Amino acid sequence: MAATLQRTAAKKLHQAANCRQGTLEGGPLQSGSTRCLVVGKSLSPKLVGWASEYQQLQLEIVDNRWGSRHLQSTKCFQRANDWHGLSTRGCPNQRRRSSKSNVGPLNAVAVQKPTYPVEELGKAQDQACILQAFNWGSCRRDARSWYQLLLDSVDSIEEGAFTDVLLPPCCQSLDPQGFMPVDFYELDTSYGTAEELRQLIAALHSRGVHAIADLVINRLAGVATDSTVSWKKAGGTVADDIDWMDWVSGSGSPALLTEDASADSYPGLAAIDHSNPVVQSDLKGWLLWLKTEVGFDGWFFDYARGFDPQAVANYGEASGPSLAIADYWNPMRYNGTSLEYGQDQHREDLCNWVKATGGSARVLDYTTKGILQMAVERCEYWRLIDPKGRPPGMIGWWPAKAVTFVDNHSTGSEPRHWPFPDWGVMLGYAYILTHPGTPCVFWDHVHAWKHKDAIYSLLAVRRRNGIHAQSSVRITACHSDLYVAQVGSFDGPDQAFRGVYVKLGPSMNLRGGGPPGSDWVVAASGHDYCVWEQR
Repeated sequence: MAATLQRTAAKKLHQAANCRQGTLEGGPLQSGSTRCLVVGKSLSPKLVGWASEYQQLQLEIVDNRWGSRHLQSTKCFQRANDWHGLSTRGCPNQRRRSSKSNVGPLNAVAVQKPTYPVEELGKAQDQACILQAFNWGSCRRDARSWYQLLLDSVDSIEEGAFTDVLLPPCCQSLDPQGFMPVDFYELDTSYGTAEELRQLIAALHSRGVHAIADLVINRLAGVATDSTVSWKKAGGTVADDIDWMDWVSGSGSPALLTEDASADSYPGLAAIDHSNPVVQSDLKGWLLWLKTEVGFDGWFFDYARGFDPQAVANYGEASGPSLAIADYWNPMRYNGTSLEYGQDQHREDLCNWVKATGGSARVLDYTTKGILQMAVERCEYWRLIDPKGRPPGMIGWWPAKAVTFVDNHSTGSEPRHWPFPDWGVMLGYAYILTHPGTPCVFWDHVHAWKHKDAIYSLLAVRRRNGIHAQSSVRITACHSDLYVAQVGSFDGPDQAFRGVYVKLGPSMNLRGGGPPGSDWVVAASGHDYCVWEQR
């Protein structure tokens, strides 16, 4: 019976496709097959009608109007009346549709299969959840230092069950924020004293929480007026001055803050030369000192575009961090003010950077952030699925190495270089806290923005349902005003699902993509989002 239905559907699809001068490639459907490929300018209502009557037929629609075979979308017709229109989004130079449109990629697809191999991370790393515990203004404290404030907040951090806390740059710097380092061994900063820092880390350790140091090692600010810069060693003794030119690439007077000539230099500061054996040796020694004498567990490599990824591998091998993360922020492609649909090159750059470290580090998933915030801002939730039915960010390719986030001290906070829409921040967390990757929560959103209860509720849902860095994703609906996905595990021969359903967007009509029965209950909800778990 099934084979007869397939042959009948194939015949009708051929007829319907030919009505619009399209072609159906791949020949007739074989017994057990549920895939065919339609190529043409557009699909007729007749073709749509036949397809929607056929159960479990998957169409890959390709648009060839631009002289190349461009995958337009993948459709999976699971039941009659699932069809809600065909989207042309994602095609080159496609004009943005109205955010009020309900037309979008339909209920897709198979379970996400990562492009990169599943990692053997171990339970602790696979279930890591990070709190970035500072913002741009944390350095400006009067009565109590920032370290003291965090020390008083350790119970709250434990309540959120964060596994790691990212602390601000800990070294003496020309700027109060710590991003113009002068002396790597001087720990009295605008965030507090060296002793307060050690007390804070000890308190985190007593709660089973790791402390991650924000390492600003791509640049150096000079304080000398000649060709040397002082370098303090552990214990407060000053060793022989190290020649400035041994430490930086570029030329000129240190008094003028020499600058590397490369495109990835940090304007106004000297670029540290990580190819220099002296630099490598001293930085390895410094990292070991931070770990053994100060108590740090992991590393966050700030502005990672400023040095070769092999340096991260070398420093990690020498110091053995519990977790290593790199801030590799590369530009995304825009068409005017609108983010282009396809961002594969962007996430490939992130993956290639990780591969160049030998897989020893994770990176901030800027691809997911950029796509997610555009989807929320413009009510274009069709963006949240790639042409193969997977999440469109790095989490769709290599989730084990992706650190997802909504905002941080640079993209949001006071600089607001690339902020998530203020009103939609919780939509961002509803996504990253229910999806694969390692989520990083921003301090401001928990405390200054008073989203603690909502964020902690989502964190609890993540823990209860075993969502982790490599959880599988099945996107069940994706339209302009709606995104629905199953996230969790599909185990056993019957692919039994354990996990959550998550819905984003203003639509109250789930288009058949929501939880299947009454044994699913709302676990967390807010403006335009809802998460269900099984009783």
